[in-house]
Amino acid sequence: MKWAAQLAVDEENKAGGILGKQIEVVYEDTKGTPDQGTAAMEKLVNSDKVVAVVGEFHSSVALAEIAVAHKYGIPWIGTDVWADSITAKQYPEVFRVSPANSLIYSIVGNWVVESGFKNVAIMQEATDYGVGAVAVLKGILDQKGINSNVITVQMSQQDFTPELLRLMNVNPRPDLLMMIIAGEAVYPIIKQACDQGFAPSKETALYSGGGPSLEKELWETTGDCAKYLVSEDVALPTAQWNDVAKSFSANFQKQFDRPPTGTAMESYDDLKIVAQASVTLGRLIRRRLSRPSRRPNSRVRAATTASPPRVLRHGHSINS
Repeated sequence: MKWAAQLAVDEENKAGGILGKQIEVVYEDTKGTPDQGTAAMEKLVNSDKVVAVVGEFHSSVALAEIAVAHKYGIPWIGTDVWADSITAKQYPEVFRVSPANSLIYSIVGNWVVESGFKNVAIMQEATDYGVGAVAVLKGILDQKGINSNVITVQMSQQDFTPELLRLMNVNPRPDLLMMIIAGEAVYPIIKQACDQGFAPSKETALYSGGGPSLEKELWETTGDCAKYLVSEDVALPTAQWNDVAKSFSANFQKQFDRPPTGTAMESYDDLKIVAQASVTLGRLIRRRLSRPSRRPNSRVRAATTASPPRVLRHGHSINS
């Protein structure tokens, strides 16, 4: 996410910045925890005087951040956060460029049904993303009469052997193991499920939410254990890319020696949205200031700063 955001900033600054001013990006790592998200937002809104906030990978952290954004009236755009509750709050400052759990896991749930799986084991992270996603999945599986067994795990866990053995020994044995766990936290689960002979195997297929197979770090961590892993790619097929997407992909590949993921494209879009919105707002203010006053004593206040426009880019990412 950070790499893609910086590409967008570099492009904007090379083209002249926002209304003639260079964009400055302030990065903060929320470490995937809500309290750190709150602290980062308070600091960067009040001390660094950012004009907008973009980023985040964890829904629970995003929910903490948007409370601060709403408190101060600071625009916030979520990059890759899927919990429906984020935009369901209908805060006027809060937007997202990613789809929500209700859309993504309706599609995933229908895939499970259409693929003919009958007994599904699910490991969910104890977060707004994990619980919300599984609620959508369970609703579809229950409606179609598909057996499912759900176990909740903590993001801080390293050893998942007890949970995996419990699921593996259910009778009948699951024909699909689904892991609804975000980011690199799922890597040790994939490795341990493989080492135990649970999944992927002839008896049990393996699915992981969030598209981890698109990250080369997964393969470096798990090796052949990631073979046959099923995951979704929340992004447009390359055949539907426009010229902007094609140019970004080529630049990303050239600079980082890897193709961009859907998350990287979302991150790039975030910064472009902020830049375009800032230009539009600046022009509206200038037009308003140039109008003659209808009343002798009326005034229009506009806040300006001599420093470059600042955008907070934060959130825990494996690329940061």
